[in-house]
Amino acid sequence: MAVDSPAPAFSLSHFATHIGGESGATRLLFERRWPEGFRCPVCEHDRCYFIPAPARADSVRSAGRGLYQCKRCRHQTSLTAGTALAGSRTPLVKWLAAIHLLSSEPGGITATHLQQVLSITYKTAWLMLHKIRHALSAADARKLLSGPVQAGLSYCEEAGHLAMRPTEPGRPVVAAMAMDTQGTPLQLKIKLVEPRHVRCRTLLPRGRNAFQDQHVAPVPECPNSDSTNCHNSSSFNRSIPAYYSNVSYAASKLSFPAVQQAAPDEVVQARPAFSSGAERFYYARRLPVMQYMAEARQWMRATYGGLKRQYLQAYLDEYCFRFNHSCAPENHAFRSLLSICLST
Repeated sequence: MAVDSPAPAFSLSHFATHIGGESGATRLLFERRWPEGFRCPVCEHDRCYFIPAPARADSVRSAGRGLYQCKRCRHQTSLTAGTALAGSRTPLVKWLAAIHLLSSEPGGITATHLQQVLSITYKTAWLMLHKIRHALSAADARKLLSGPVQAGLSYCEEAGHLAMRPTEPGRPVVAAMAMDTQGTPLQLKIKLVEPRHVRCRTLLPRGRNAFQDQHVAPVPECPNSDSTNCHNSSSFNRSIPAYYSNVSYAASKLSFPAVQQAAPDEVVQARPAFSSGAERFYYARRLPVMQYMAEARQWMRATYGGLKRQYLQAYLDEYCFRFNHSCAPENHAFRSLLSICLST
């Protein structure tokens, strides 16, 4: 379902009252950026002077919100300097509302919808969402997958893809999901893959290694480097310690290497016995990670109708953020996204 229809449950005036207005938003941002009190970004000193903004503040540096001057080195900084909110004259209440809507709405929020809800221009709404998504992507890159990981190759369509290239499947992506020992999803990543890493709709080994190096946490050194229990041992000693499915919707190729579980002497061979290519195909379609990838693709189609190549990864990261926080307590996603925007 598209998300351009206004959300009746949200009211900017009620949200501003709940936050405490602009002064309450300032206090909230201060507490989230410096939870242990002010810290100078230059010398780490914890004492400062507050310099109020003049009656008519034309400085983009402070955006009319005042400056904090370190008592030791005299460095001046603003509450939003070095964050996703830097240089913006948009009221902090509206920034917090945008962060709240992006993190809490099941289908996210478009720039058109944000423009209507916050009574701002489309350009401002688009730029705010762009900055938030950029911060999300940076945070997603820092948090690596760990533990058992299930992954597969899929495709995402760009804007106008079917009209311009109807015979091509789209942009290749790897969807990977970290799980606990019971198979419960813990973290989802969906990343674009370089076309040179894909051949005949199959992810090549160098593509797996590139994804592994960038997005999977290193595993501990194996006690016996010669043991067959050490899966995918190499000089950098990274592996995906669960079945890594090389999924192709057209060719239906699957690869399930042996994997190492918690017990050092226990090796699980995760290669099911398939009697036909069709059986392999439908098994791949039923993998949870591929189902989540299909949901992400459907969300982008229904909401945006297609995205340009330069923005595709940012929207995939946004979907993964909401998925990863879908089972968290209420307001956890909002607090997490706010911290991400302030730490960029």
